[in-house]
Amino acid sequence: QQRREHFNNKWRGLQGALGEYREHLAGALEIHLFNRDVDDTSQRVAEKAVAMATEDTGRDLQAVQHLLRKQDGIERDMTAIEGKIKEHEVECRRLVQKYPDMSTPIRSKLNELQDNWRQLQTLCKHRRDTLTTAYTTHKFLADLHELDLWVADTIKKMNSSELPNNTAEAKALLELHNERKAEIDGRQETFKALKEFGLRLNPPPEEDLAKLEELRRRLLGAWEERRTRLHQAHQLQQFREQADQADTWLATKEAFLNNEDFGESLSGVEVLLRKHEAFEKTVLAQMGKIEELEKFGTELLATQHYDSAAITQRLQAVTSRRDRLKESATARRLKLHQSRQLHQFLRNMYEVEAWLLQKQQVANDENYRDPTNLQSKMQKHAAFESEVAANRGRVGAVTSEGEGLIGAGHFAGLEIQARLDDLEAEWRALQEASLLKRERLNDAYQALLFTRTLEELESWTDEVESQLQSEDHGKDLSSTVNLLKRHSLLENDVTSHNEQCSQLQDTAAAFHRSNHFMRDEIQERAHSVI
Repeated sequence: QQRREHFNNKWRGLQGALGEYREHLAGALEIHLFNRDVDDTSQRVAEKAVAMATEDTGRDLQAVQHLLRKQDGIERDMTAIEGKIKEHEVECRRLVQKYPDMSTPIRSKLNELQDNWRQLQTLCKHRRDTLTTAYTTHKFLADLHELDLWVADTIKKMNSSELPNNTAEAKALLELHNERKAEIDGRQETFKALKEFGLRLNPPPEEDLAKLEELRRRLLGAWEERRTRLHQAHQLQQFREQADQADTWLATKEAFLNNEDFGESLSGVEVLLRKHEAFEKTVLAQMGKIEELEKFGTELLATQHYDSAAITQRLQAVTSRRDRLKESATARRLKLHQSRQLHQFLRNMYEVEAWLLQKQQVANDENYRDPTNLQSKMQKHAAFESEVAANRGRVGAVTSEGEGLIGAGHFAGLEIQARLDDLEAEWRALQEASLLKRERLNDAYQALLFTRTLEELESWTDEVESQLQSEDHGKDLSSTVNLLKRHSLLENDVTSHNEQCSQLQDTAAAFHRSNHFMRDEIQERAHSVI
């Protein structure tokens, strides 16, 4: 009984020992499983730590975004690991309570895992911060690059269009350019935001921020420069249109002045003068257009216009043409005044020439050939000569008038001089004709006196011949003595007429020597009588 109880006690002791051993084995298994799970988790933590231990932050924005997505995946895995660690903590508390004697290694194992986890979290935060910094940096640079491309493209577009060829094109280009300014103004917020973005970087990229500001200034400067160029192009087209209008206006006025008609009569000249005065008033009233163009061109040149050379050339051409128009108008007015003076001179000339012609006809009248009323004719010719002498002033006045026109540089100076020469010739011809007529009248009168003397001599000769041809020789002494006495008286009379005959012959010879217009008649008459 004792042995059986002893055996039973030993059996019970064995069973108790087996139970206790079984419990130890079960506890060791749980602790082993715990350690295994903790080691697995530690391995996963170590793997994540290795994955985040790299310093690669990407070369560009796309690479950084890829690394960030990879980092997001790792952090999602860490969330799972964190949950697993929490499970390990719960399991650790349970095992420590269940196996107090094993609390130290259990807690040590868990603490090692927790240390690794905290290190991993530190690495994760560092990696996240590093990638975030790299992302913001590359994002800034990418946005800056994109903005740089946009600025370059915008400037290229602004400068790609040709300058306008007319005012309508210039207005259209200016409107388009102003619309582009609205787009540029809209981008100013982008510049501002990107600048603030860059300033938030640590450290701020000073060179890139300076580039950003330079891009903004370059863009605004390019827009302003293009606006100035387009505005100047618009002004240039306006200037050219005004210049074209001025040229057209000048051409019409030049056509008026190109007329060579200076009037065919005094009344015609007066009409032309009135037209020219009206023309000059119109020109003077409309000359303001040229002055406005000149002022506009001067203002453009003062603004350093890009096409200053062409503006200067065109402006000089228009103003020179205007000055030539003024000179032409002045010259035509002067010629019209000279034409009026010419026609006034010609009118006076015609009057004098008509008077000269009339007097020439009188002077050329050969009424001296008719011996009747010679004394009356001589008196009339003396009055005629007095009238001619009294009108010498008229001829002199016309001559002085013509010489004055020539001295003033009259355009018809040669014609006036020719008319003056003709007038002088006509005046000399009249004087010569008047002198010749006076001489002829005197000669005719002398011839008349000579003829009368010849007639008296001829009458006396006829009477003497009649007495000599008488057949009465006396009927007696007394009658014969009377006839002798009468014959003696007749001989004395003949003798006395011999001297008269000699004088008449001398006078006839003198007539012949003086080239008397009746020399042949006088000679023949004298020969027949004497």
